[in-house]
Amino acid sequence: MVKGVEEVVIKRKKVVVKEKDEMSKVIHWAPRILMIIYISMINSFALADGIRGSIKLIPVIFLLIFLGIAWHREIIGGLIILAFGFIFGVFFGAFNSMEGFIVSILPLWFIGILFMVDYKINS
Repeated sequence: MVKGVEEVVIKRKKVVVKEKDEMSKVIHWAPRILMIIYISMINSFALADGIRGSIKLIPVIFLLIFLGIAWHREIIGGLIILAFGFIFGVFFGAFNSMEGFIVSILPLWFIGILFMVDYKINS
């Protein structure tokens, strides 16, 4: 009887570990994929303006560099992305309206936090 209970406990632990591994993979890849989507969105807005939008490509270059940093050093990249979200909001006036905040700042903060959560889970 005790052996059967131990087998059930071991099977439940394996299921929990498997679920944790799957969640860890989701949290590992989610900020990377979301950042690529966000960069693509900002890039498409900048390219839609034509020649006048070329100055708007500068944040895209910075975001690509920050993504490269965050890809290998999650905690440092997450903090940089959070700070860049604040600077980006101040520079482009995104804090003046709720729509600007939701579209341009909130995704960066969310992605930065996800990178830091990924670091915490995998460390």
